Amino acid sequence: MQIALKKSIFQQIIDFIFDINFITLGMLVVCSARAIETQTLYFHAYPQHLEGWPRYAASWFMALAFELTATVVTVNEKHNSSKRKTIAFAWASVIMTALFLLDVQQEVLLQKIKMATTQVFLSCVSGYMVYVYAELFTQKAREKMLNIDFQVEVTSLQNKVSQLNVELNTEKNKVTQTHVLLNEAQQKITLLEENVDTLLTQKQGLEVDLEAQRLKASRKKDREQLSFSIVKKAN
Repeated sequence: MQIALKKSIFQQIIDFIFDINFITLGMLVVCSARAIETQTLYFHAYPQHLEGWPRYAASWFMALAFELTATVVTVNEKHNSSKRKTIAFAWASVIMTALFLLDVQQEVLLQKIKMATTQVFLSCVSGYMVYVYAELFTQKAREKMLNIDFQVEVTSLQNKVSQLNVELNTEKNKVTQTHVLLNEAQQKITLLEENVDTLLTQKQGLEVDLEAQRLKASRKKDREQLSFSIVKKAN
């Protein structure tokens, strides 16, 4: 019986660092910080007539959508023919962070350039996210359909295999019955051969007896003829 050793606090920290939960925690922290940056960019990039809670809601939804899209694209990398989408979102994150950190409040012209750049760039990012989701949805749907077709084909093959096994067992039973009948027939043939040998032996015995009786009758007849000849001569 093994005794579980109590790990020290440092060993527990090391285990947690190498655990996937630590990676998830780090990813959530980074995504949360990035979401704040992205939300700020969208909030300032929206037109002035979008005010109040709709402006906050739209900016937060787009920020979360961007972070989720980047995560989804990375997780579903096997559906990408290349790593271009992952690299594109990485560069988009770099540019968005740069736009967030760029401080041009003292220059009106630079503010306008920054705002125009941010609006155009966010428009491209939003459109690209829609394209990515559409393509990923199509690939996922195709994969699901292929899996369904594969499952149907596997089920069909399993049914055919089961049917073939039933037919094979039936044929095996027939072969077994045939072997039983052959053994019974072999036993009958053996018994008949023994009976034939017995009858042949009896026949040979009867032929010997018949031959002895014939010989005996012939001798008796000869004696009778001899007696009759003697009596006739005497008369």
